Amino acid sequence: MIPKNSTVWIAYLAGNYAAAQFPEPGRLDIDHRENAGSHLTLGHGIHYCIGAALAKLESRLVLEELTRHYPSLCLEPGQDLMPVPNFILRTYQEMVLTINKPAEAISL
Repeated sequence: MIPKNSTVWIAYLAGNYAAAQFPEPGRLDIDHRENAGSHLTLGHGIHYCIGAALAKLESRLVLEELTRHYPSLCLEPGQDLMPVPNFILRTYQEMVLTINKPAEAISL
C-alpha cells in the first residue's frame, strides 16, 4: 500500500535490468534478444516514443558503420568504468575505446 499524498518515483532504468525479464541485462544484444520488444527504453503503450523507428535506425547505422570501419574496436582493457550519478540515464564519466590496426595496415 502507498499512503495517500505520497510521492512515488518509478525507476524505468531498473525495469530494463530485471534479470528475470532480460537474461544478461548488461550485455548489448541487438539481433538475438528474443523479447527485445518488451524493453522499456522507448516507452510503452500510448507513451511509446513517436521517433522510435528513427532512433532504432540511427543506432543500427552508427553501429554498423563503426564496426565496418573499425572491426577491432573494443573497450580498453583494465579501465574502471565510473558511472555518472543520474537516476534517469545510465552513462559513464569516461569510456576509452581501442582500435587495433592489423600489422599490414600500419604504414611507417
